[in-house]
Amino acid sequence: MSILIRPLHSTVESELLDLHCLIRQLSSAAVLPSSEKMSLLLGNEDLKLLAAYDGSRIVGMLTLIFYRLPTGVRARIEDVAVHDQYRGQGIGKRLCQKAIELYRGSGARSLDLTSSGDRLAANGLYVSLGFELRNTNAYRFPS
Repeated sequence: MSILIRPLHSTVESELLDLHCLIRQLSSAAVLPSSEKMSLLLGNEDLKLLAAYDGSRIVGMLTLIFYRLPTGVRARIEDVAVHDQYRGQGIGKRLCQKAIELYRGSGARSLDLTSSGDRLAANGLYVSLGFELRNTNAYRFPS
């Protein structure tokens, strides 16, 4: 298996369908982005959508976001997903390693992510990559 990890700069219809499948794994309630909305996302210089390719098929994704605050530029990992059939093959690790590489070259002050406590494999992966568990509370305002 030869999986290629690279940032997306544009998508074709088949890639958009692959991304929709991965987004559905993250949230069944998510509104799937149209081609136009995906183009807007990919045109945002503060967002890197990393894709894991098996041939022409996208089998994994990770979103790396940079945001500017008065205290400096920060980075965050969101929406990490690997297609069910490809899990356990190190694709999530490779996506995270690429995100860490991009973060290190960015000048951002920190790189954060969150993961549900019941996602044991994912949490183990993040710790193995050097992420440290923070003693914090996470809050969300209900929609």
